[in-house]
Amino acid sequence: MLAGLVGTNAANLKDAIAGETYEHTTMYPGFAKQAAKDHCTAAKTLFTEIAGDEGTHAAAFTVALRSLTNPKVKVPKPPTVDPVVITASTPACPGTRTQVNLLAAMHGEAFAYAKYTAYAAQAARH
Repeated sequence: MLAGLVGTNAANLKDAIAGETYEHTTMYPGFAKQAAKDHCTAAKTLFTEIAGDEGTHAAAFTVALRSLTNPKVKVPKPPTVDPVVITASTPACPGTRTQVNLLAAMHGEAFAYAKYTAYAAQAARH
C-alpha cells in the first residue's frame, strides 16, 4: 500500500477488471499460441485454461463493482481453491519463448495476488 497502488474500492476493482480482461483476451491466448508454435502442448493447455479463469475473475470483479453503487447486486461467495504444491523440476520448454512466458506468468500472478490482497484489506476497512 505504501507504493501507492491501492485506491478507492471502485478504482481498485476497475484496475482488477482491466488486468484480468487483458490476461483473458490478450496475454494468455497469446502465450497459448506461442506455446503451440514451440510445440509445448502442456503449456498451451495451461495457458488456455488460465485465460478462461481470468475471464471468470473479470466477471466477478465486474459484479463487485456494480454492487458498490447498487445494493441489490449481491457479490457471490468466491469459490474455494485448493493450494497447489509447486516442486522443483526441469524447466518446461527450455530455450523457447514459451519458457519466458511461463516465468512472466508466474511473476505476474504473484504480483496480482499481492495487489489484490492489499485491495481486499482496503475494502475490509471501508
